[in-house]
Amino acid sequence: MSSLITTGSVKRALMPGVRVWAGLDYKEHEQEYKELFETKRSDKAFEIEMTMGPTGLFTVKNQGGNVGSDSYSQGFKKEYTHVEYSSSLTLTHAAIVDNQYAEIAEYRAKQLGRAARITKETVAAAVPNLATDTAYVGADGLPLASTAHLMEKGGTYRNRPTSGTDLSEASLEQAVIDMADYRDGANKRIKVMPRKLVVPVALMFKAERILNSSNQNDTANNAINALRSKGLFSGGATMNHYLTDTNAWFVLTDIPNGLIHYQREDLRFADDVDVQSENVRFQAVERYSFGWTDPRCIYYNPGSS
Repeated sequence: MSSLITTGSVKRALMPGVRVWAGLDYKEHEQEYKELFETKRSDKAFEIEMTMGPTGLFTVKNQGGNVGSDSYSQGFKKEYTHVEYSSSLTLTHAAIVDNQYAEIAEYRAKQLGRAARITKETVAAAVPNLATDTAYVGADGLPLASTAHLMEKGGTYRNRPTSGTDLSEASLEQAVIDMADYRDGANKRIKVMPRKLVVPVALMFKAERILNSSNQNDTANNAINALRSKGLFSGGATMNHYLTDTNAWFVLTDIPNGLIHYQREDLRFADDVDVQSENVRFQAVERYSFGWTDPRCIYYNPGSS
């Protein structure tokens, strides 16, 4: 149960005379997780997504010999178990009826709603924030960003460099080159295009200059910005305020079924009165999950430090 809010918690709200209650209406950022995750609805306690082990390359058929054979089968399993997030405020009857300010009464629902939104952003951002954490793994038993992701039919691939490099025009070009070598689960080449650059607040201006300069960024060379001239990064750059590493950056690719958000139950508000104490509890609850299915959805670079 939440801490009880009494008349002593809001003494000045019990009498007229306060001209302004500051801090009630701070502006909020847009819902930034929507820039990163594909949202799906769920009607179950958990959802399962599977990868597939595709067929391999053709083999040589000798004259008069048999046609080669191959097979495919299910690959790695990703389970999204929805988590319930909640909070509440409990007020005494006197703290409610003796309040003299309408804005204080409205504050309860606003604060629960704001806390719910920021909680969701924090949970979502934990996916890229823990991208290299070996305790936070996906369907293949590896972190979101790894140099040894498993292929369904054997072999490995990487969606991060062996050594991190700071964001620059050159490192972003290298990321695009590395993405061009992405393979499917049978080690066949696939077409992958960079879609959007995602950066923390500390890198937002650098990202803007790199993608939108007409010429090469931060040089005296009269050379074109190849990233721009080739029409890469159709989604531009997006900044996320909840990314905690000021050096790390990553690219969202056009691979589907990558970063996934399942919404099980929308945010709902309720209130109830305790018959004996007459205390009133205002509460809010929401249920969802965040994760990833196909790591090829990103190319991650932790930066040099």
